[in-house]
Amino acid sequence: MSNRLPSLVLLGVESPVASLELTIEFAARRREERAVKAINDMVHTFIRAGEHGGYSVPQLAPDQSRLTFVSGPKLLAPRLAFELEAHHVDRRAFQVLRNMAARLEMERIEVGRITVRELREGNLRQDMLPEPDDDNEYDVYPEPSSQLSFVVDWVDTSFSKMRRCLVELRRPPKPSDVLDMANLVESWSHILEAGGFAMPLYLPDEIDSFGGPVSQFDEVTIEIVASHFMASETAWFVLVNLLDTYSRSAVRVATVSVE
Repeated sequence: MSNRLPSLVLLGVESPVASLELTIEFAARRREERAVKAINDMVHTFIRAGEHGGYSVPQLAPDQSRLTFVSGPKLLAPRLAFELEAHHVDRRAFQVLRNMAARLEMERIEVGRITVRELREGNLRQDMLPEPDDDNEYDVYPEPSSQLSFVVDWVDTSFSKMRRCLVELRRPPKPSDVLDMANLVESWSHILEAGGFAMPLYLPDEIDSFGGPVSQFDEVTIEIVASHFMASETAWFVLVNLLDTYSRSAVRVATVSVE
């Protein structure tokens, strides 16, 4: 097991709706203000997918879930603190943030500990989330919703660095529909590229993944490409949740095929 990932401590983070304090302890081998900006950018990248149900608890439809920014960062050297609002968010989502924080090593920023504390009175249960490995990978990352409004076909393909997701709609999409989906998918691509799902394949600062184009594939299908996918298969679960939010708010999705 790696000792290069930050520790991840959850205090409470169990209520369906909760205000959360996110604290990130760091040491910067560069100008502190640049480290603060890098960490702030990382947190906002992480939150963006949560704003659209990407981290939904599995028992609810993704459009019932949201993770939103409230305030921050507040510098309490050597820590940065943020306040977030969570509605039906899978607490394992912060595993993604931990991986992203580890990748900041590439910018000479070392994050030692991430603490997520529920802001409420009473005793808070403390959990230290284990790092993803080959045995627990599907247990420690967020799951797909069990209330998806479409069927997902998980195609068993040989290993390939280039992957794609085909989204069949119930009607032909307009150019604006493709653009709307691309904007939503972008939130997922940014997390992928920031190393959010690198483990357990590689340490987040040792491998790169890249998103790709979102375009119309045929009359009723939109293609989402990951041009270089070196990540956990659980990354697709967050994308599928986002697509369900799209299906419920824009154009209805018939089927999704992950290849």
